[in-house]
Amino acid sequence: MIVLLLSIANAGTIMKQVFTAEDRLLTHHYKNLLENEGIECLIKNDVLAPIAGELAANQSWPELWVINPNVLERAKTIISQSDEALEKRPDWVCEKCGEKHSGRFIECWNCE
Repeated sequence: MIVLLLSIANAGTIMKQVFTAEDRLLTHHYKNLLENEGIECLIKNDVLAPIAGELAANQSWPELWVINPNVLERAKTIISQSDEALEKRPDWVCEKCGEKHSGRFIECWNCE
């Protein structure tokens, strides 16, 4: 896999970073969204969490990169629209335990 990624990067393709955050799950979520839209992408630094104390904090965060720089703006739009959709969902209360949740969550952390 690493050899394949290096050959892509060295084949004259100029990849562009579209997202980075400390949250590994969110980075993978965005990667799935982009791939479902036909945008080739990869995550760098995905396995650096164990050495996070040896690097500056943000240097060990996973980074989402698009292979084709021509789709960078489209990728940013997809990510932005996903965030907007999550923000529009109303807060809710679990019917089982009464725990209050942000609209960003679809399951109760306490019950599930």
